[in-house]
Amino acid sequence: MNKSKIKTILIALLLACTANSAWALDVVEGVYQIGSTQDWTEFCNIHNGSTGQTFAIRPHRI
Repeated sequence: MNKSKIKTILIALLLACTANSAWALDVVEGVYQIGSTQDWTEFCNIHNGSTGQTFAIRPHRI
């Protein structure tokens, strides 16, 4: 393989990985799973617009 094809494949893989992290915020048993700063922002928007309690867990440091 030449360098151009390898570079194209690596860029495609990088974009695929990035696209997977753009999914919606996960909820497990009523608890939001915070795994990224995007998840945190989305959770804050949900929490600030909620009239009840919202719970979240941050399994990994972000």
